[in-house]
Amino acid sequence: MTFIFFMLNSLHIRMSFGISTKADYGVVLMTALAENAKGSPLSLRAISKHKRLPYSFLAQIVRHLKQARLVVSKEGLGGGYALARKSNTITLKEIVEILDGPIAIAPCTRDGRACPTQHICGTKSEWEKLKTNISDLLGDTTLADIIKSSS
Repeated sequence: MTFIFFMLNSLHIRMSFGISTKADYGVVLMTALAENAKGSPLSLRAISKHKRLPYSFLAQIVRHLKQARLVVSKEGLGGGYALARKSNTITLKEIVEILDGPIAIAPCTRDGRACPTQHICGTKSEWEKLKTNISDLLGDTTLADIIKSSS
């Protein structure tokens, strides 16, 4: 995650822009499953090795994705994980929000409540616009789009 520090009325505020490593790896994992043309299950170990991502972290991530019904699992020989839906119906926004929670650019955009310092800050409306643009972009981008753009 990228962190930007700035001063506002002598208060130091830390704001993060971007997605977490968890969401990043989740998108990589989901893309690997989407790239599997056969649609047969892929083992998490194989994905971990091929994408050079930590297996234990992927195991945590895939549990969330399975709970959200974005992936299905098959146990035993030839088992692993596969997408639960077609890659052109799974958006980056879904993946990011499952793993990171609602998209928020600044603390004041996190829960929809009125900002207590808006009268001295005045930036909430701009953060809201940016949040909407990012949310729309993630919502319009599917796993199929990622595969198409990387080939």
